[in-house]
Amino acid sequence: MQRTATPLTSVRFRSQPPFTMKIFLYGQFGRGNIGDDLMFLHYKSSSPKNVKFFKFFKLKYLKNFFPSNNYIKNFPMIFFADKYVVTGGNQANFESIRSYLKISFQIVVLFIRKLFRKRNQIFSFGSEFQYTSIQLFLVKHFLLQFDEIHVRDKKSYNYIQQNITKTNIFLSFDTGFIYLLDNYKKNIKKTFNSSSKIINKPIFYFLSHHSGLSFNSRKEYLNQVAKENKNIIVFAQSKEDKKLASELSKKIKIKVVAYDFYSLDNFIKLLSDSSKIITERFHGLIFAYALNIRCEVRGNLPKLKNLWELERQRYSNEVKKFI
Repeated sequence: MQRTATPLTSVRFRSQPPFTMKIFLYGQFGRGNIGDDLMFLHYKSSSPKNVKFFKFFKLKYLKNFFPSNNYIKNFPMIFFADKYVVTGGNQANFESIRSYLKISFQIVVLFIRKLFRKRNQIFSFGSEFQYTSIQLFLVKHFLLQFDEIHVRDKKSYNYIQQNITKTNIFLSFDTGFIYLLDNYKKNIKKTFNSSSKIINKPIFYFLSHHSGLSFNSRKEYLNQVAKENKNIIVFAQSKEDKKLASELSKKIKIKVVAYDFYSLDNFIKLLSDSSKIITERFHGLIFAYALNIRCEVRGNLPKLKNLWELERQRYSNEVKKFI
């Protein structure tokens, strides 16, 4: 039987804890990733006031949400915090040796916490589905350490049930998506427009150097897009994306927008005014869902194609509740 968790209650606490709760957060937030920042903001806004958050990694911003940025002071909280919470879907990718070390480290930490009967939760998890036997072994033992596993799509839910565990798994939504619905209702388009040919409305392109597309294929594609609409805005998030966008801007007339956490409101307003989103990034798709904007997926990332093809109606139904 499929277990679901309503998006607003899956993260929120049932009641105010009678004591100051300590929560160790693990994720890529505060370091230049818009999706992870949205997920952190949702978890923070959904938590009671008497909660202290701890983290281990160095942050570029969001530091004011944490009582200490001292590594030595924070390290024991990995084991002794009341909750260890992982936010972010891409926690089980294997891009490098470092990825193997990170997930192995987390397995050890989570296992020790279970011995001390401490709670572990993961939110917005999404599976890549293309694991080797060693990778599947690591993903399995990683997920088995959690008291609650919240996944963002049905395919990941079914994959985990068939290959890893049938218990403590819940089908929910990407928490960044819920944060957008909660905080940017006024930006949601009331009607879903199926045409991208809207005068003076820009087309927004989410760039990702991980998508597997070549420079020439992007250039040719954007040239085709420009024949219909010359108002193209390219969103560049990482250092590699910005370099790629700069190179594209020398060949095609495009406006490049770099991610800035402190201009998030302006960015979402700009995005909500677009006629279409074209994305190589997962959270480009999440923005399209949340703001009710036509979207086209490009690139070779399985999670993008799976979510767009299989989850559009489920996410769209959730948006309708907020319009």
